Amino acid sequence: MIASVRRLVVVTAAVALLAGCGSSTAGQPAPVAGSGTNAGSAEPTSTTSTTSSSAPALTDMTNNQLCGLLTAAEATQLGGSEKGEPGYSTTNAHPQCQWSNETSLNIDFGKNTRSSQAPTGDGITNTPTTVAGLTAVLSHRQSAVREFCQVIVDVTETATMAFGSGLHDSGKGKYEPCDVARRLAEIVIPKVKK
Repeated sequence: MIASVRRLVVVTAAVALLAGCGSSTAGQPAPVAGSGTNAGSAEPTSTTSTTSSSAPALTDMTNNQLCGLLTAAEATQLGGSEKGEPGYSTTNAHPQCQWSNETSLNIDFGKNTRSSQAPTGDGITNTPTTVAGLTAVLSHRQSAVREFCQVIVDVTETATMAFGSGLHDSGKGKYEPCDVARRLAEIVIPKVKK
């Protein structure tokens, strides 16, 4: 009887351990879809903190989950609005969330993408970097009309998150887009990297 109970406890613990991990990046386990409290929900249950038990799965994030990764205080500190607006990128159709006030902040999730696929062309400078130990590229686009900066981070072996920032007229002289994009990435990546 005691041996049966011990086996049941060991098997249950092993199943629970395996259920909490999916593919890993750089030695870090990633949550599996359905293992967190937010998995499959349209709205995250909390925007104040994200822990490994409530972190969205990095295999397929929705725009609503992306909006839950930044608190109102964090967004306004970076010049964005208090509330994020879920949507889809006009350039690649990735799910994204945007906070817009003095700056335009956005978080984008791309499946089957790599940071090495950062945009290229006139006025774009790509610089390899890291965020929380993950491979990333800082992509800075400068034109006569607009300046935009994003940090593209490899969050799994097949997915990226891009953290972008542009300035509105009211934010000019107060914020620097690449600094804001990097700070945005540094706030969010530890919440999802478990």
